[in-house]
Amino acid sequence: MDALGLPKNTADEKAVRSAAIQQAYKDAANVPLEIGLISYEIFELAHVAATKGNQNLITDGIIAAINARAAVKAAFFKCAHQYFWH
Repeated sequence: MDALGLPKNTADEKAVRSAAIQQAYKDAANVPLEIGLISYEIFELAHVAATKGNQNLITDGIIAAINARAAVKAAFFKCAHQYFWH
């Protein structure tokens, strides 16, 4: 992270550096947030696959929902970790 390399000799430099670090953490949190939002869209597709798809493949829709849930939870946890704990 480039912000960590900013000078921190004066109060003004420290303030600029701190603001840059916080912005970098917010920007880093956007990636898992976007992954979580996209993964969430899989639930509707999984529901369609499980309820309207080939009944011999119903478990594929269920497994898709399970995997989507895991992806959403992991992405949002990463997002919260990046945003709140730094």
